[in-house]
Amino acid sequence: GEIIDIQRIQNPALYLQYAAKKHIMETNSNCANCEKLLFHGTKKESIDNINAQGFNRAFAGENAASYGNINAQGFNRAFAGENAASYGKGVYFAVDASYSARDTYSKPDSDGHKHMYLCRVLTGSYTVGKEGMRVPPPKDPADPAALYDSVVDGMENPSMFIVFQDCQAYPQYLINFKNSK
Repeated sequence: GEIIDIQRIQNPALYLQYAAKKHIMETNSNCANCEKLLFHGTKKESIDNINAQGFNRAFAGENAASYGNINAQGFNRAFAGENAASYGKGVYFAVDASYSARDTYSKPDSDGHKHMYLCRVLTGSYTVGKEGMRVPPPKDPADPAALYDSVVDGMENPSMFIVFQDCQAYPQYLINFKNSK
């Protein structure tokens, strides 16, 4: 693909929410590296809402079988899984940009331009997700209140991470690009 431009997203209110969640996770989860840089494909109509409001889980899973995309309202889990969400009804982020660059997730606009975010995502401690999950499972069945921070598609070498709290992801850069001919 050919990169058209890269825009840094600056939303102090969203970032403060993200930073507060990061502090809590680092303190409570004892994880030294709770954060990963991951990709999220989207369509042009969703960009303004994500930049202003972040990721909203109500629309997770609307446009993809296993990798939720967002609509004009961003992500909101109330509508999660309308087309199935294989690892839970959260917001999906890919390790590899080529996954998020697929037309299913970064739908080309009328000019053939596609859109993908490079996001800061608080993955923390994780386990494999399951279809229908609305929150991560407990780390220990004896303590059902102590949940994993996120879920993944596989423990060996995860290719995607799914988070269930909107403040666990910050859209840091928007990459606008088009496919090579």
